[in-house]
Amino acid sequence: MIILEKLGIRQFPKEPDDSDIELWLNDVKANLGDRHPTSLVELPAMSEPNMLAAMRLMFYVVPTAYKYKPALMVLIGFAEVNLSLQYGNSPVSTYAYSLQGLVLCNTFGEIEKGYQFGQLALQLDQQSNPIAYGRAFYVVYSMINYYKEPLENSLKALKKAYTICLEAGDLEFAGYALAFYSFYSYLSGTELSGLAQEMSANSKALERIKRETPKNWIDIYHQIVDNLLARSQNPCAIVGAAYDEEKMLPLHKQANDLTTQGYFYIPRVFLCYLFQDWQGASESLENAENCLGGAAGTPLVTLFYLYQSLVLLAEFALQSESECQERLEKIIANQKILKNAAIHAPTNYLHKLHLVEAEIYRVLGDKMEAIEMYDRAIVGAKENEYIQEEALANELAAKFYLNWGKEKIACTYMQEAYSCYAQWGAKAKTDDLEKRYPQLLSPILQRQQLRGTAKSKITTLTKRTVSSTSSSSGELLNLASLMKASRSLSQEIDLDRSIANFIKIIAENAGAEALALMLFQEDTLMLTAYGAGEQMSVMSIPVEKTNSVPLTLINQVKNTRQHLVLDDAKQANEYARDAYIQKHQPQSILCMPLIDRGQLIGILYLENNQTSGAFSSDRIEILNLLCSQAAIALQNAQLYDKEQLARNDLQQALTDLQQAQLQLVQSEKMATLGNLVAGVAHEINNPVGFIGGNVDAAQEHLQDLLSILALYEENTSPPKEIAEEIEDLEPDFIAEDFPKLIASMEEGCNIIRNISTSLRTFSRTDTASKTEFNLHDGIDSTLLILKYRLKANEQRPAIEIVKKYADIPVVKCYPGQLNQVFMNLLANAIDALDESNQGKTFAEIEKQPNQITIETELSGDNKQIIVRIADNGTGMPEEVKAKLFEQGFTTKGVGKGTGLGMAIAHQIVTEKHGGQISCNSKVGEGTIFTIVIPR
Repeated sequence: MIILEKLGIRQFPKEPDDSDIELWLNDVKANLGDRHPTSLVELPAMSEPNMLAAMRLMFYVVPTAYKYKPALMVLIGFAEVNLSLQYGNSPVSTYAYSLQGLVLCNTFGEIEKGYQFGQLALQLDQQSNPIAYGRAFYVVYSMINYYKEPLENSLKALKKAYTICLEAGDLEFAGYALAFYSFYSYLSGTELSGLAQEMSANSKALERIKRETPKNWIDIYHQIVDNLLARSQNPCAIVGAAYDEEKMLPLHKQANDLTTQGYFYIPRVFLCYLFQDWQGASESLENAENCLGGAAGTPLVTLFYLYQSLVLLAEFALQSESECQERLEKIIANQKILKNAAIHAPTNYLHKLHLVEAEIYRVLGDKMEAIEMYDRAIVGAKENEYIQEEALANELAAKFYLNWGKEKIACTYMQEAYSCYAQWGAKAKTDDLEKRYPQLLSPILQRQQLRGTAKSKITTLTKRTVSSTSSSSGELLNLASLMKASRSLSQEIDLDRSIANFIKIIAENAGAEALALMLFQEDTLMLTAYGAGEQMSVMSIPVEKTNSVPLTLINQVKNTRQHLVLDDAKQANEYARDAYIQKHQPQSILCMPLIDRGQLIGILYLENNQTSGAFSSDRIEILNLLCSQAAIALQNAQLYDKEQLARNDLQQALTDLQQAQLQLVQSEKMATLGNLVAGVAHEINNPVGFIGGNVDAAQEHLQDLLSILALYEENTSPPKEIAEEIEDLEPDFIAEDFPKLIASMEEGCNIIRNISTSLRTFSRTDTASKTEFNLHDGIDSTLLILKYRLKANEQRPAIEIVKKYADIPVVKCYPGQLNQVFMNLLANAIDALDESNQGKTFAEIEKQPNQITIETELSGDNKQIIVRIADNGTGMPEEVKAKLFEQGFTTKGVGKGTGLGMAIAHQIVTEKHGGQISCNSKVGEGTIFTIVIPR
């Protein structure tokens, strides 16, 4: 911190508190002003050396500050954002913006603004600092996005964050990303048996890179999943092969690791509640509340309030009246938290809110409202694919009806709950339900007995013994698992995902150490995927150019279209000359064709070097079935991929056409307007030149006449009648007034000449190269053309134009095109003001007059000219701003707008001039367009 002060950074408080955080946040808000967070992507690059050094130093201090002084971490994030606002974006600003989003969402409840900062962080350059970008990517998808989006949306992104951080060498945050992916998968309702395998692999991955803390997080949730899978003696105690709370929890407490304790106790509340261990649930709630801060920024905090309410409601009827009142007050407070979360992310929280409401109505005896809320909770959980909460809502509804004496209805809900728990894979819970409610589940239990009998008969008749689902298990792959694998293959249409899906299923069922998938592209057999152990690579290389498979075997299967199995390949004389076999000396090999409708589409190669004869006839039979299904799926995926490529080509052609159309409209529009204005200017010039040229002559002629008249009066005595006429003529007055009249005529001619010059300025024809141009001249010429629209009329007073012109240099640009931008923006501002006037009287508008403010300035680095055009009209909602520069988008009525004006303006500024154009607007307050043009 001493070094930061020497670099010019404000002093950090030694023991920061809430008042410091609020004060520093207010500084950020003041510096941000009215700018939308995502507009900060347009800030220039930070160049001041001291500030760059300070930003880097603070970036590396943040993780340490988070562990030991979280409040200091918040202030560091604010400081980094302030420096970015003042000096431009640095390579580590992306991480600072993500922290800003996290704090706004989690600490201050400013969800919308925090989410916007998260989106800003993702828009900055990934390559400028891969470590900072990887950390920002992790923060956004682990601690921000779920406030607005379905939690499931974060899963793929967290896997990507793991990869980004790993590739950047940031092992710490790679570990965090993989851990969050693991337990967010659990919270999202992912099927448990597959999740357990994935968690095991993820834990081993973190063990290899020595990330102990995030590995502990994964292990906690892995053990919870194992408990639900009935792989532990006590489902409420997180003790087993993956994690042992009796051994590990004291270590977490000794280290004062509140985060790991929070990640442990909150889901443990759910386990105890699920299996009706009320004492364990209460103890876990108390411990969880003490370390709730450790889970800050995660969905676990909101889940804590959900579980706390459910536990408090579970034995509500057994409590005293005063205790019931206290519980209700606590539950109502929790509901406010859930309701706020549901407002911003209904997919994640609305069904949870309804479930607690149902339980509240249950204990209060309002049966009709309880019925409504149970059903809403069930439907919401189902729609958003939270299967564990769909199961719980059905179970609680069943208990409600059972206590009411409606056993038939209770049967329906309990059977649905049982089905959902079974789909989730929670065998411990289905076993628990079978023991507690056998009378409600009797139809299901009877069907299971019948299926068991039928299954044994099928096994006997077909003589089919199916091998293990993995090389390390002795369990048999049952018909349901086979159907599930087949269904999984058939449902995927994306080629890459279809390949990954197939590889995963084969790896689970083949007992192979290495496998290779080869697919035909046109007439060439390409190595598409290769895996050994847990490592899998996707590629596209001609098989002949690789050394990854024995080509002799591959060619034989290619020609015969029959599978080939070798129990000990190195002993097979007919393949002894194969280069791959000579080099690697493999043992068991299985090579299988992938055939769809008689067409060979690819080949699957499997290898096991641990044992001879690894590929038994039973296993081959199962793989044959899977390969047949996979061949169809892969062929369909390839066709779909080709169709998508064709569609993308068509879309690109359409985009090119639209761009061409945009440029054509732009050119034609400017040409038409320019020719019109230039023609008017030309037509004005002729009579003005004629008048201007004759004014001087008229002045001379009149002076001559007056001189002669004076001479005549001096030297003669005119008759009385002539003398009277001369007196009436008042030659002295004419001599005095006529020059003024001529001067006024000259001034009028000059004004007309200036108008003509402005018109020619506006209608300038751009050359092939940029020319120097004064932007003030362009703006003024545009205002002159629009002057008739600015004047007062019967509906409103005149629109006031406020100019705040700075002393700016000329700019190298295409003047005619920039004039078109000014014309679009100013005309739209007038439209917005006219729209805001609707329903107002003339007097009301006079009190709050229509105003357009035009401001120019030179940027701090003297490299850019900034033009702001603001109006105090109606403003625009977010959905309009998001589409503002899209081609074809317009808010105007039919026949009043083409939807091309703003798209053309954006193209002129960004593509033609390498500048930026942005919009900041608030409904009811007005709109500001900011144009930045490089000099």
